[in-house]
Amino acid sequence: MRAYYHYYEQSDSWLAVAGQARIDKERETAKNYLVPYLPTQGKNIINIEFAEIVETSTEFLKLTTGLDTTQHMDRWKKINYFLYNNELWNSTPFRRFYEAESETLLDRYYVYE
Repeated sequence: MRAYYHYYEQSDSWLAVAGQARIDKERETAKNYLVPYLPTQGKNIINIEFAEIVETSTEFLKLTTGLDTTQHMDRWKKINYFLYNNELWNSTPFRRFYEAESETLLDRYYVYE
């Protein structure tokens, strides 16, 4: 979602493509983001899920205790506004990611209705 809104949505190479070709480009690009990152292990390393930052979870608050993160988090929330949209799950990038994931898991092309 972040790659779509930050890079692709306004990219000249994306804006030049429309219709089914655009859908295919979005879906094929989404496949690059299907591989999850493995947690890093080691001394003094803390793994935190992206959702914990977005939702400002208890774990995230514990991690940032004593730090003044207000200005940084306000900026972060402003540029990542789409993550706080209640309709995010119905958005174009989410649908393309779902289609890409379906194609990959089922090893066949997504059927549009």
